[in-house]
Amino acid sequence: MNRKDTLKWFAGKMMERLDQNTYKVHWRFMPQSFLLGKLNEQLPKLDKGIKDKDHTEIIRRCANIANYTMMIADNERRLREK
Repeated sequence: MNRKDTLKWFAGKMMERLDQNTYKVHWRFMPQSFLLGKLNEQLPKLDKGIKDKDHTEIIRRCANIANYTMMIADNERRLREK
């Protein structure tokens, strides 16, 4: 799989996770510190998935981590555009 295909696949995994959480408040209304805390909660779960060799859990946690970093970046982008 080339980089473009890998990115497309992973973006799909990120979107799956976002779609599963549409009932939650949009990240634009969340403080950066809250999002960073949520990101940090994912790291031990990713570590456990890696130790357990649970490939499904590893991919899920990586998508969660990527989504939280995207949310933080998107909030910063909107702040700069004001």
